[in-house]
Amino acid sequence: MACTVDLGPLVRLQKQLWRGAFFTGLGVYLEVILTFVFATEQSLSLPAVVITFAILIAQLTLIYHPARLLLRGELVRRYQIYLALVGAFVLVVSFGSPAGQKRVVATVMAIFVSSLTAWAPVALIRTAGLLRPQLRDLGDETVLMESLSFSLSDSIATRFRVFGGDRSRWIGVVIAAGLAFVGVLAALALLLRAVGLRTGGPVAQVAVLAAMFVFYIGMRRAKLSATQLRERDRRAPVLILRQFGDDFIEAGRVSLGGTLTFEHFVAGELNRVGPVVAIGRPGERLQPLGASRDYLADKDWQRAVTTTIEDAALVVFVLGDSENVLWEFRKAIETHGKRRTLIVVAPLRDHAELARRWSGFVRASADLLGAGLPGQLPSRAVLAIGFAGEDAVMIVSDERPRSRALLLRSRSDYRLVFRLFGRLLREDITSLGALKNFIKRTAPMVALS
Repeated sequence: MACTVDLGPLVRLQKQLWRGAFFTGLGVYLEVILTFVFATEQSLSLPAVVITFAILIAQLTLIYHPARLLLRGELVRRYQIYLALVGAFVLVVSFGSPAGQKRVVATVMAIFVSSLTAWAPVALIRTAGLLRPQLRDLGDETVLMESLSFSLSDSIATRFRVFGGDRSRWIGVVIAAGLAFVGVLAALALLLRAVGLRTGGPVAQVAVLAAMFVFYIGMRRAKLSATQLRERDRRAPVLILRQFGDDFIEAGRVSLGGTLTFEHFVAGELNRVGPVVAIGRPGERLQPLGASRDYLADKDWQRAVTTTIEDAALVVFVLGDSENVLWEFRKAIETHGKRRTLIVVAPLRDHAELARRWSGFVRASADLLGAGLPGQLPSRAVLAIGFAGEDAVMIVSDERPRSRALLLRSRSDYRLVFRLFGRLLREDITSLGALKNFIKRTAPMVALS
């Protein structure tokens, strides 16, 4: 038997929270700029300037951490006060300006800035009101807090763990990139001057590209091997198993020095569970960003994979139908059972290839997956397959774009999968009934069928 967990409602809520946080922050920023411009042009009286800055400080305290406000039932009241203060800002700017044309200009500008960003908090207030009955009986808010929140310091800490927590490796790479920028900039400027050409133009762009290249190569050289990382990070590892060609699946945006790969994104999220490791592609000369790798002789790979599976806190498979992946999946189930196994459906560009992988994997592993999983790729966007006891659980979200499978607008879907599954690892979920009770208690807006 299999069930379906639809993260679509949670993804939509997360996007609205982030949109609300961005536009309220942008609104305060634009109000600060507007106040500064009017003050420097002496179009705003000193008392009005003092009042507007008091309003801005009050706005910042009201909108801080919208996810926490939502879960504690305070978002509607606080955002309503925020919108009232936006109106107060417009009035203060208007009446604090000299009468005549300056007042008209100040009023129009304040109304324009306010209306530009006010729609997002209004939409969030409406959503919070609709969710209030569900959230009133929330048994444990930590799951939603972890899923809906974003912490910059936490995100940076997970990136440091890729290097075993050694910040000097980051600093050294940044310094090298900075020196490359200065060196290339100076060398090109001197070269152009020597041949009698004007400096400027593309010189700075070339220097930036050189710095990005040095940063990217430096990051790859600074990475610890899987063995070194496990020596520094003593947590049980997360093992990623995939077809080697999947190392190049893109995640839909460009990072410093190259395109962010799906594996890089996955490794960044799963570092919350443990050090993320993988087996390296034979013949690879430099580790890519993402999971730390060990490189093995062909005859040793099954023994090494078996040993790592035995030690792993979580084994993550990128859906594939190669003989090696199918053997690894069987070995993981034999070693740990199903609880610590997660199958991720990667965002492949080629839908036909994804459908072929799905049918091949399900057909070859039917005795392990159990009944209920469709033999053909579902029309809904499947993100991952987990397990509740012996039963398979399809995790889907119709929020993923159907026009293309890249993560350009759907990284949040996968992020929620990993954070929710990380919490399930710490819970005693041994049946579909236990999973339903857990979802109802911690994330009631998630649909389960």
